[in-house]
Amino acid sequence: MTNFIITSALEEFPYNYFVVILFNRKQFVKLENVQSGLVDISNGVSQGSVLEPLLFIMYINDLPKSSAFYTVLYADDTYLCLSHKNIDNLQHMVNMELIKVDKWLRSNKLSLNYSKSTFMLTKSLKKIAIYRKLVHSK
Repeated sequence: MTNFIITSALEEFPYNYFVVILFNRKQFVKLENVQSGLVDISNGVSQGSVLEPLLFIMYINDLPKSSAFYTVLYADDTYLCLSHKNIDNLQHMVNMELIKVDKWLRSNKLSLNYSKSTFMLTKSLKKIAIYRKLVHSK
């Protein structure tokens, strides 16, 4: 009987913990000596929470399935990659896949911070070396 009670309590702990930190939360704003009333918080996680990175990764875990990008997720950073031999085809593919990612973001109530986003075009070193030999031999 004791083992059952301990096991049952341990199984309920994570659920109860998530309920406490995610639901029935309130916030107020205080500026100098003026304080607003309490307002319910309907979504999000408290910043600085130990669980914030874990919950975020769980939340965006299916992002890689939304497009053909090779996707790497690390904390709140995301790396998206595509490759193609033809630059025009690559540009078209990237634009089409970005539309899919944007749709996924919006359907999950997220947005992309464009000021923190970068785009990089690369070529393999082997191909660059071959190109240089061709250019210099002319």
